[in-house]
Amino acid sequence: MALRAYQDGDTNAEIIVHANGFDDEVWPAELFFQDSQSLQWYAKRALRIARGRILDVGAGAGSHSLILQRQGYNVEALEISPLAADVIADRGVKKVINADFFSLQTQRRYDTILFLMNGVGIAGRLANLPNLFAKCRELLAPDGQIIMDTTDFSNVYSELDLPTPTDRYVGEVLYTWEFQGQKSEPFWWLFADPDTLAAEASKAGFVPQLVAQNDDYHEFLFRMTLKD
Repeated sequence: MALRAYQDGDTNAEIIVHANGFDDEVWPAELFFQDSQSLQWYAKRALRIARGRILDVGAGAGSHSLILQRQGYNVEALEISPLAADVIADRGVKKVINADFFSLQTQRRYDTILFLMNGVGIAGRLANLPNLFAKCRELLAPDGQIIMDTTDFSNVYSELDLPTPTDRYVGEVLYTWEFQGQKSEPFWWLFADPDTLAAEASKAGFVPQLVAQNDDYHEFLFRMTLKD
């Protein structure tokens, strides 16, 4: 709804982010409407190494897909939200899929699968990471690659002087998002530390490569390819 409002001209549209254990945050919808100049560092790097037929998972407002499309790539934007999928199409992305990644049925195989803006988080819980990688194996071309960024939460709680959760993996956060008084259902989002992410990828038959990292914000960019 916030993306739709922004696309329709409400440049002040904001999302209130409620997360268990943290203070509320306010995110401008504009955050999701970036261009090639305003992208985060990891997104710029990720788009430079993307290739071939590309699946942009959790495309949001379609910014990454739009940039890749303008560069001549064959890119498909996958988005579970019907309203967000409409926004992506309105912005000019030619191929938009309104579906859940985990239930996506297609005969196409992709050379690159993108999970950006901590897109690995769609796994929700750590226990669901194997399912995410299994779906990637199903969708990837034999020489394909996954490109994903992640954030390490292992030190975040101590840096904010907050108690570290002991009832779950430290990178599992329960969110509720709110726009103009309407709240989403609570949903889990996964922030996988780099060692855990690499280990799970390896167990699923991938070779994880750490492409870049920003230690100030505990951010990491990975490229993963299938083992021979």
